[in-house]
Formats: sequence, C-alpha cells, structure tokens
Amino acid sequence: MDLVTSKAWRKLACGHCFHEGCILRWVQSAHHAHCPLCRFDLEVSALAEFEEDFGAFQAELEAFRAAPAPRVGGLLPALAGAEHCRRRLFDAALARLLKLLGKAHGYQDEGALCDTRDLLKELLHDLHRA
Repeated sequence: MDLVTSKAWRKLACGHCFHEGCILRWVQSAHHAHCPLCRFDLEVSALAEFEEDFGAFQAELEAFRAAPAPRVGGLLPALAGAEHCRRRLFDAALARLLKLLGKAHGYQDEGALCDTRDLLKELLHDLHRA
C-alpha cells in the first residue's frame, strides 16, 4: 500500500510526508505554519494541494456526468474529492490565521495572544472534525 495516497497521509508541496492528524496537531499546538523538517510555508503547501485536489474533483465530477446512466455510487468519488478540497482550504485558512495572530501583527501581550490562539485552535479543531 502506498502510504502517501492513503487517506491518513499528507504529502506536502515540499515533498515531505506526514500523518494528517500529526501535521495538523503540529500546526495547532506549536503555532508553526511551516513544515517541521524544512520550514516550507504550509499555507502555500495547502493551496497547492487544494489546486491538485480540485483538479481531481473536477475530473471525477465530469466522469460522473458523462456516465450513460449516472448512479449514486458513481458520485462517491466526486464527494470524496470535495471533502479533500474542503480540508485543504481549512488547512490554508489555519496557516494564514496563525500568521495573522503573530507578534508582527500587533499582538504585544503574550498572554492575550496565547488565549486568542487557544480559543481559535479549539474552534478550528472542532470544525475540522465536523
């Protein structure tokens, strides 16, 4: 089984592979919007992954439409592709949010910054599970 193509693994645009839950926890808990190995920008990576997933989603949707007798089961690959796209957009939004909540954007009080990040991380984590 190719781990990179399985649902639980993510290949970032920089080429490094991680368990999806682990890289998400890395970003949320460590406040890092970059690859743990090479510091590649994860927002850029998530947007590149979105573009790739969106292309696959469009192809699956076109295949469903072109089928002589479309069946509900034939729509499942397109729905899975839509879910992949949603997750990549979520990841890009999380990376952008962490960048915006940094000290460079006006947060001088470290306690307020940590509290804000913790609340938003909790909200985003709940949204990701939905």
